[in-house]
Amino acid sequence: FALTVPPGADNKVVWHWPDSRKRRNLRVLPVRESSDPQQWHTGWSGAFSVDHVRDTVVMMSSQGGDAVYADVCIRKIHGSILVLIQPSQTSQPPYFLENFSPATLRVYQRGAARRLQHLRPYQGAPFTWETWLASKPSLVIEVEGSSPPLSGTYELDQVGR
Repeated sequence: FALTVPPGADNKVVWHWPDSRKRRNLRVLPVRESSDPQQWHTGWSGAFSVDHVRDTVVMMSSQGGDAVYADVCIRKIHGSILVLIQPSQTSQPPYFLENFSPATLRVYQRGAARRLQHLRPYQGAPFTWETWLASKPSLVIEVEGSSPPLSGTYELDQVGR
């Protein structure tokens, strides 16, 4: 099922889930804003659950391959769920991964390995979660070409605690 919400601060949609026992997940795909095909958004965001109050960032991709980010704010107010989606206030996602090792690393979200990133030695890259379906998503880092295979799983919001 797809629902189109025109852009604008005053545009709101009231939605009732047909079956409250099923998962309540959303995905976002912005409609095209321009006649320039390089500006069209071609990739849906990863799914996120509206059952948990949180602020997050979702990523979509454009025809030109550039990442497009949207800020998502989920709140529960008087028994209703409010989901506010707006263009991200920054062009950077909430995390920046840096590889300070001499090895190439493969990086992806556990359970959502749709977008595999390769970090070359001493390279950095922006990162955001593919999906927010897990209450605590985790990052998998694998050392490419290692024997025996070396890998680790990390909760980014827990590092350093």
